[in-house]
Amino acid sequence: MREKISVRALFLVAVIQLSLFSFPVASTFVRATNENYSYPKIVPEPKFLNFSGRWFQFNGFSNFPSFLGEAFNVARGSWKIVNTTLPGSFTSYVRVKNGMVEVSGDFNVAYASILQLIRQRPGYLPEIEIGEFLNFQFRGFHLDVARGGVPKVEVFKDLLKFLFLLKYNYLGIYLEDLFPWENYPEIGASRGKFTREELSEIIGYGKKLGIDVFPSLELSGHMNNILSIPSLSKYSLNGNTFQLDLSSKEARNFGYSLLNEVINFWPSSYVHIGGDENQLSGVSDAPKLYEGYYEHLIELVKGKGKTPIMWGDMLLWTWPSLIYNATWKTLLLLTGTMAPLRRNTLQAIFGFSKKET
Repeated sequence: MREKISVRALFLVAVIQLSLFSFPVASTFVRATNENYSYPKIVPEPKFLNFSGRWFQFNGFSNFPSFLGEAFNVARGSWKIVNTTLPGSFTSYVRVKNGMVEVSGDFNVAYASILQLIRQRPGYLPEIEIGEFLNFQFRGFHLDVARGGVPKVEVFKDLLKFLFLLKYNYLGIYLEDLFPWENYPEIGASRGKFTREELSEIIGYGKKLGIDVFPSLELSGHMNNILSIPSLSKYSLNGNTFQLDLSSKEARNFGYSLLNEVINFWPSSYVHIGGDENQLSGVSDAPKLYEGYYEHLIELVKGKGKTPIMWGDMLLWTWPSLIYNATWKTLLLLTGTMAPLRRNTLQAIFGFSKKET
């Protein structure tokens, strides 16, 4: 299982690679072909870019950050990086002069732009000014490893480097049963689950790149890989191993214990606690049970100083009246569908009362 990576994830990486860069890909990262040397390209498209049309010979940097230099094979040479004052309201600013590159603002974003330039014409850098304003503080990539195979650590490192180049700052790993729970060693035992040492190495590598790697769990629906284990099937909803039985206190405590192990191990600032596709069919007071269960999960995450993330389909479409409750005000709510939102859902998201609309 370790030789594979999620097919969907690789496809998405390929789409990003081919769509965001308009010139051909010659290796893992971008290199321009001769006909594209005339005008440098920066991803994402910057707010401001001024290219003089000149290219300087480039032999490497004398003071490029050592970790980035090693990770991206940046040559050592006579060029210098100089920190300057950020002009205007940009996220970052880069100015390339002959023998020197001035950087300011978010250095990770600035260095990513420099690395993009280096790869477009090996041995040269353009005389250019780049002012970037990124609209989102949270720029995340969500990787599903539970339904396609567990990548090796080196694959994660390559992915993290690619995400750094594209100026992402978060990576969520969708785990299902692949976290190494010490209290439940049978979980993921036959599916190539991660070791704690592997996860620590991935998390640490991401941190060096300014990317916060966080866990993405399923704690109510999508639990078949866990609840189909004979010793744990008692926590399923009427034998439906896809869903945790939230009407059972014992099953709820099982879900809490799964989360506790993860948040006690994982140093990230965010934790995804699932929440999708658990309609609790046939269970009385299903919305109340769902909210009470997730209220406790949210408090567990917040108690560790972290921000919870949830899928939003149960709140946005199944039980939209719940979204008005204070339970959901301190989390990041995601929806993976483009279906139109109901009017009362829009009211809740944008803060309008029912009377105001």
